[in-house]
Amino acid sequence: MSELDETAGERVREDSSQDSSSAVKKFSVYGDFWTQVQAAAVRQCPFFFEPILLVYYTLFFFALCPGTRKPVIDNLSVLFPESPRWINAFRALRVFWSFSSSITDAAYCREGENIIDWEVEGDEFFQQFTDQEGGAIVLTAHMGNYDVAAPMFANKFGKKLHAVRAPERDAQRQEYMQKKFSDEATDDYEVRYNADDKFLGIDLARALMQGEYVAIQGDRVLFDVSALQVSLGQIPGWHMNIPKGPFVLALTSKAQILPLFAVRLGRRRYRIVVLPSFVCERTSRDHEKAINEAATQWVGILLPVIRKYWFQWYVFENAFFVDEKSEG
Repeated sequence: MSELDETAGERVREDSSQDSSSAVKKFSVYGDFWTQVQAAAVRQCPFFFEPILLVYYTLFFFALCPGTRKPVIDNLSVLFPESPRWINAFRALRVFWSFSSSITDAAYCREGENIIDWEVEGDEFFQQFTDQEGGAIVLTAHMGNYDVAAPMFANKFGKKLHAVRAPERDAQRQEYMQKKFSDEATDDYEVRYNADDKFLGIDLARALMQGEYVAIQGDRVLFDVSALQVSLGQIPGWHMNIPKGPFVLALTSKAQILPLFAVRLGRRRYRIVVLPSFVCERTSRDHEKAINEAATQWVGILLPVIRKYWFQWYVFENAFFVDEKSEG
């Protein structure tokens, strides 16, 4: 009996510890508490109170989240090596402000409010792209407001758009967001989580073969996603880790890659920036060479965009690493 009591006691302590940990995670920056608070705020708060909330949230998270603040400053220090670190710290504050504004816009849209104005830069590239037959990969970055842009812009492709997202870091937030995206799904748009699903790549390849589009963010690597190290030609001595999957998918399906970015111009105003498409194709039997060449081309496109719109690049982990192979 004493052994059974001891075992039961250990289980109770383990369950209590797990519940306590879950409660703490709920209030973390990656938890679902703040997402639900924000959703309630946009439903109930008058519009003139919004700037006050944005200032509060920006300063609150910037001050109390060094684990996300420092990587942003580090990334900006690589993008702007000529600037002192304290200036890049102020730039990081603006990144937090832009992020707060973007997710507030997204919260309004999830509540069914049609409040966003759009314009397109590079419409000629977009028209050339959509006039072609076959599926395609829309490669983008964590900028502006991709959560708002994807469902609103999907019907302009004329084909179904599968948007791939990394799984949330908190299980409760994952459940909350997955339900939201499931409710938003239409005949033109669907969100697919890059979770522990061995069949996702097969499903996406099948969608491309059927002439549909797949949207993937190609500027950071999270969890156990296969990574590529690409040297930054414009910033010697550094490399960037990007996901390998989009280029493997492009090589396998022979689909074109369209660089597309959603940029926030101001309150409720966004711009879709479309750049010329490119392909990932073999010129020899070397698959890896073709993948690396396409990845290098993508980083060459990505880097000027994030340097221009640095205040909207929402990567809260270290994106750049010292390139030990570089002579610099």
